Amino acid sequence: MERISLNEVLGQLRSSVFRNYNLMFKSQTQLTTGQRLQRPSDDPAATRRVMDLTAQREAISRHISAGERGQAYLNSSTGALTDITDSLARARELAVQGANGTLSANDRSAIAAELDAILGNVISAANIQLDGRHLFAGTRSTTLPYNLVTGTDGVQRVDYAGDNNSYAVEVAPSVFHDLTLPGSEVFAAGPRSATTFNSLTGALPGAGSDSGHGNDVLMLRHLQTLFGATPTAGGVDPLTGLRPGTSSVAADTVLGTASSIVLTTDATGAGSISLNGGPALTFSGTETNFEVTGLGGEKLFVDVSTLATNLSGASVSVNGRGSLSTDGGLSSVAIDFTNGAQQVVDSETGAVLHVDARGITKSGSVAVRYGTSSNLFDSLIAIRDTLSNGSLTPAEASARLNAAMADLDRGADSLSSAIARLGGRSSQIDRAGERLADLDVTLASLRSAEADVDMAEVMVKMKQHEGLYNASLMMAARVQQLSLLNWL
Repeated sequence: MERISLNEVLGQLRSSVFRNYNLMFKSQTQLTTGQRLQRPSDDPAATRRVMDLTAQREAISRHISAGERGQAYLNSSTGALTDITDSLARARELAVQGANGTLSANDRSAIAAELDAILGNVISAANIQLDGRHLFAGTRSTTLPYNLVTGTDGVQRVDYAGDNNSYAVEVAPSVFHDLTLPGSEVFAAGPRSATTFNSLTGALPGAGSDSGHGNDVLMLRHLQTLFGATPTAGGVDPLTGLRPGTSSVAADTVLGTASSIVLTTDATGAGSISLNGGPALTFSGTETNFEVTGLGGEKLFVDVSTLATNLSGASVSVNGRGSLSTDGGLSSVAIDFTNGAQQVVDSETGAVLHVDARGITKSGSVAVRYGTSSNLFDSLIAIRDTLSNGSLTPAEASARLNAAMADLDRGADSLSSAIARLGGRSSQIDRAGERLADLDVTLASLRSAEADVDMAEVMVKMKQHEGLYNASLMMAARVQQLSLLNWL
């Protein structure tokens, strides 16, 4: 019979003590942490499944956070557009008041001042930003999208510095939603149609595609007056001796070759002069800057001091040279009176305007309305400037106000559409968030089944392991008390 040594018995007892201690410690750890898996070796397959489930829940959390940030962007944009809509409603009320022909100049100025304040508020709302991003700048979110600029012609405009793109985020796996609308889309002008002119200069819209937007001013400037079919140096008619007056360059308004003068003189050089069938004005023959006015209000300043004598109804052709400009004279082009589609380019904005110059008869300013409805800012500027312009006739002011209000109404409709689109995106993000939240609950349940402990089961096991551990300790203590005397 093989004899078991005391050392072997003690070794087995120590192993039992350590094993039972580890089982008890594991049960205690699971009970305190609530986790079944303390290390990957506890259950490699389950650990892998838990890691996958955890990664999916973290991705869901990121998407939900992105959706919440997106809602902040959408809500801020909606709030800004709602404020602008309210401002436009007030601007329209003021425009209707301003169209009342009984208002005094002071009343109109007060309305124009309030409209100027509204314009500033609208620009400020259009430049709204959140987290350092301008919401209506497209993807150029660090750039101020709208700036009020005064051109060299004194006409104000609002320039857009953003782009036509939108800022989007992933609110669910492979699901992207735009969080912003570019200002070029929200505050854009309407569809293009024919350009219109409003003036008595004879200038008409020319053939070709114009590229400007909203309202503009075309300046027709007089440069030189020439008399007769073959004028000599200085524009003098060699047959009658009629020459330009000293104020001719600066003050003449006749342009083109459609005008003519009729002269009559006596033996002393005195006589009469008329322009384009206008009243015959008498002169003494010594005047060097004599003003003549035609039926259409056109003017010439002439020097009659060197006229031929004994003229009887002599007809003298007039050739008025001039230039066209849409940037206040910063750049200009000489008028080609034979061109039905002369291009005029604004050196500041690059906008191209086509002019039919064949019917131009006098200098002046032309109110240009490009073949698009004005954007919101142009409409507000047009209403403000119309009310502050005291030189317009009631009919002209009414026509401009009605056109601007029509554009303002289209702009308000565009804002309403944009608000609806933002609301639709907000609803979509909400639904995506709800789906992700439901999925997260399911994933949490699956993870719990893999990683969490059954508390009742673990408590039973812990009691068992404590009993085994205490029993092994007692057995080890008894064996260690044995000595050789126990066997004698």
